[in-house]
Amino acid sequence: MARKKKENIVKEKVINDVVSLQERALVKMRDSSISLHKSVADLMIKIDYKGTSGYYSIDSDILKYAESIWSSSLRLAELKRLEDDLKGTFDPKRLTQILKDK
Repeated sequence: MARKKKENIVKEKVINDVVSLQERALVKMRDSSISLHKSVADLMIKIDYKGTSGYYSIDSDILKYAESIWSSSLRLAELKRLEDDLKGTFDPKRLTQILKDK
């Protein structure tokens, strides 16, 4: 009985940690999305007003923001899958194996 209670406590802690990681990834995705939106809006204004006579950046942050959004999305998908697995059937041996693999 005590072992089952301890497993449930560990399970809840891990789920809470996963949710915390999801929240951080979501904030990063939102911040990157805002930055991407602003950079693209600035670029569109420049395109409209300067056309081919403008000087365009060879080191634009647009790609950096897009990659950050993509990696945050991937992280959120993986964390959601882990959360679903933990809330479904919890097997401490499987969790141990997952943590060893990383």
